[in-house]
Amino acid sequence: MNAARRIVRAICVFNGVCAVVCGGFMMTGAAGILPPAFDELFGFFDLMVPLIQRMPLPAYMTADLFWPGLALALVNGVANLVAAVLFARSDGRARSWALLGGALLTKVDADDATTVLAGAAFKLEQRLSDGTWAVVDGFEALATNDEGIIEVHGLPVGSYRFVETAAPEGYVLDETPVEFGVEVGQPEQVELTMENAPVPPDPVDPVDPTDPTDPTDPAKPVDPAAPGTPSTSQPSTPNAPGKTSSASSIARTGEAVPLAVLGALGSVAIGALATALLVARRRAGRR
Repeated sequence: MNAARRIVRAICVFNGVCAVVCGGFMMTGAAGILPPAFDELFGFFDLMVPLIQRMPLPAYMTADLFWPGLALALVNGVANLVAAVLFARSDGRARSWALLGGALLTKVDADDATTVLAGAAFKLEQRLSDGTWAVVDGFEALATNDEGIIEVHGLPVGSYRFVETAAPEGYVLDETPVEFGVEVGQPEQVELTMENAPVPPDPVDPVDPTDPTDPTDPAKPVDPAAPGTPSTSQPSTPNAPGKTSSASSIARTGEAVPLAVLGALGSVAIGALATALLVARRRAGRR
């Protein structure tokens, strides 16, 4: 659109200049002011006189090329120049009328939205008529401030997107574009939010497993001992019934001795107790 307007403006300027120059030559030539050398150069103007005289105009206007030259200079020349000037001024007004909106982008931590991120770098792109994207002049290098914010203003109606080019320190770059549009009647500033995930910590290298110890060789089995020779001694002959050996008699005699001793000691103790009681009664009778 801007290129087309510039082309039209250039055409108006060219036509205006040519019309003014040609109209001036027509007027001066008709008044006999041009040097004779210019008569041959602009002799084709004389061919225009018969054509002009056929127009339904007053006779004084068709007698020569003065009035046609004046009309050419004013109507075509000056009019085109004025149009070119108006185009230039209207371009400025059109730009001011089209500056309808802007955008505010806030960069935050993906894990904590209250943590804003400074130092994120962006570029602003605009969608062209062929569907491609181009960087907007003056918005090639944007960065979030200490409050994690980027603000852009003065955007004409159209589709735009923020593209992150560098992440804040300690965060992962997010190359996903954030698109927005500027339309007539929408809020003056579009508010956007974009997140960055922290860089994950480096993984800890696994510990190498220890080599297994070699198994010990099993001990050599011990040969079993040879079985002993069974005894060949003959069993003793049992005693005849009614007869005991001398050892058995001694064992039984030893068992009877303690019982006799205990009986004797008991008799002595009873006698001593009875004697003590008798003496005690006699003493009590004397008193």
